Amino acid sequence: MKKNILIVSAHPEPTSLTRQLVDVTVETLGAAGHEILQSELYGMKWKAVFDADDFPVRTNPDRLSFIMESGHAYVTGNQTPDVVAEQAKLLAADAVILQFPLWWYGVPAILKGWIERVYAFGFAYGYQNGTNEFRFGDGILKGKRALVNVQAGGPVADYGPRGINAPIEQLLFPLTHGALFYPGMDVLPTHAVYSAGHVSTAEEVEAIKAGWRARLAGLFTDAPIPFRAQNGGDFPDRHTMADDVAPGQTGIVAHVAEKLRFVDAVAGDAAAIASVVNGAYRANGAVEGWTNERGLLDGPRIGEAGVRALIARERILLLRRLTDGAISGCINIAIDDDGAWHTSMLAVAPDEQTAGIGKLIKQEVERQAAAAGAPRMRMEVIRQREALIAWHRRRGYELTGETLAFPYDDPSVGHPLRPDLELVVMEKQLNSTVG
Repeated sequence: MKKNILIVSAHPEPTSLTRQLVDVTVETLGAAGHEILQSELYGMKWKAVFDADDFPVRTNPDRLSFIMESGHAYVTGNQTPDVVAEQAKLLAADAVILQFPLWWYGVPAILKGWIERVYAFGFAYGYQNGTNEFRFGDGILKGKRALVNVQAGGPVADYGPRGINAPIEQLLFPLTHGALFYPGMDVLPTHAVYSAGHVSTAEEVEAIKAGWRARLAGLFTDAPIPFRAQNGGDFPDRHTMADDVAPGQTGIVAHVAEKLRFVDAVAGDAAAIASVVNGAYRANGAVEGWTNERGLLDGPRIGEAGVRALIARERILLLRRLTDGAISGCINIAIDDDGAWHTSMLAVAPDEQTAGIGKLIKQEVERQAAAAGAPRMRMEVIRQREALIAWHRRRGYELTGETLAFPYDDPSVGHPLRPDLELVVMEKQLNSTVG
């Protein structure tokens, strides 16, 4: 189906990699039958400065209020012609593609000026009723797609999760979330070209172009970044995220809703489950979680065969990411003779701990247990794991006073490093009228 595509580009050099990729965009999408609109800002000699000259007819000539004058110009038809033309392009577009180099960790000034001048009050913000009701997922551009293509001079390592520059999606959050998602667009993950200043051969350029062509193929099918919508329930007062949304997370990462689903494990999940459990319990990987059994036990917590046996004999509940299928956490569930749901092997991937995943898993198991009529939850914890005991007590679990001998003769739990280990029993009451 034919679509209208608006390409907004910002690079002054016609032979630059950015401008070459703009040509690829035009050729690729044009060949697919789409209508191409362009705003090549340097070629247009776009006025980048947002100032009094943008308001030829002022409502208050004595003091410049940008919101007041912008809204007045928009509703009275007194905007400058260049701004009116760009707004018309945005309204006509089914998708907007921004292509630019990364300059001082942001967009070139000319592109920032395009946003500031085109995004008038009443158009991009204050939409419909002059309030913040329609923003972040709702707005005049709702239903359109947006894709950012940025050329960064530094190597990819500089923009890794622990890179010195920070990840590109975090650097561009004011653009993707603030300027594109704010008026309602579905924003696709950023397409970044790294080490752009060091590309020197025709083969390198062609490889970059091929990667961009492949990315353009998914312009209308790729999943957008799951930013949390203002009016989707996560922001009850339109200002602050609800306490039960992204617990433990703050800042930029809390605004991206990782899609998770609870599923029962199958035998094919055994290797991945063993990896998550051993990483969480033994803290012998690159990332160490907030609590583990270091100093208490050594060796694998469980092997793939042991996981398979648990799946066959009992039940392992997984919290799986829908984006890539990875396991964020798991817990083993058995049912005791008195009907209590007996849990063990609660584990959260170390790099996802402190984000509330463990709490989510416990809440879901307790919800299922209560729905099934279970009277209580039950578990054992190594007595020396005081932080984990305290964590469960904050969630309604209490020590029963019962202790159990540690299974020193069971190699499946690992190699004990202390002679004084023992297990304490904890319970949480669910249905006071049952059992």
